[in-house]
Amino acid sequence: MMRVKDPALVQTLLAERGLSMAEVGKRLDRSKTWVHQVVHGTQRVDEIDARVLARMVGRPVGSLFVIARAPSRERRYQQSA
Repeated sequence: MMRVKDPALVQTLLAERGLSMAEVGKRLDRSKTWVHQVVHGTQRVDEIDARVLARMVGRPVGSLFVIARAPSRERRYQQSA
């Protein structure tokens, strides 16, 4: 899973291209709320959606997203498995 590095940059890039969160959601088959959470860095995103979003704004995935660490409860589970 990944998360947005710089929410302000992603918001600016979407605005420059005239893309609303509703339009991005439609293209990703996701809700406007989900897109808002991803763009603001509160929702993790899978690599496929990250790639599509990066393509929409004309940037490489690595310039917009970082790999998100699992919440501590998930890390404990992964370590004990």
